[in-house]
Amino acid sequence: SSDLPLGLTASYTAGIQSATFKVRPRGGVIDNTKLQYIVSVNYTDYTLTVSQSASLSQITSELVTLISGAPEVGTVTSSTGNNSSTIEILGLNNGIRFNIATNTQRFSRYFLTQPNISARAGTLTISGSVSETLTVTSTSYLGPGGILNLAQDHRFDIFAITSSLSCTSNLGEIQII
Repeated sequence: SSDLPLGLTASYTAGIQSATFKVRPRGGVIDNTKLQYIVSVNYTDYTLTVSQSASLSQITSELVTLISGAPEVGTVTSSTGNNSSTIEILGLNNGIRFNIATNTQRFSRYFLTQPNISARAGTLTISGSVSETLTVTSTSYLGPGGILNLAQDHRFDIFAITSSLSCTSNLGEIQII
């Protein structure tokens, strides 16, 4: 929604949620019988039990496969370096958030960091042609603009309202000179 001039329409598509966590070797005391790694997506635990000889890349690969089965998950990717792996989970649907947490047994050979959760930027599309005459008496008028201030400067707020009308987000503004 917005207060755009007649003839222009705005369409906003919310971004996808992203969650990233790491698999890292644990320092100090290690108990090779602690072989479980848990990732919880929307309060459903996905538990991986590995062998004592499982490598960092094996654990990472198996976690990616396991998490990919969650209904809220779109894609899961990973990268493995010398001493850690990074796993990134992207949600299945734009604008739909999911809860995620990790858990590792105490003294396991590797541990899972807690996820860093963020939303990727959405997309705002404005289309059409201005079909009304904008003047200095329009509520959008801010003052003279353009080269040598010979034009009119008009600004319009762009905002999104949730389908339940419970939340309004200011997406920015559009300036027409």
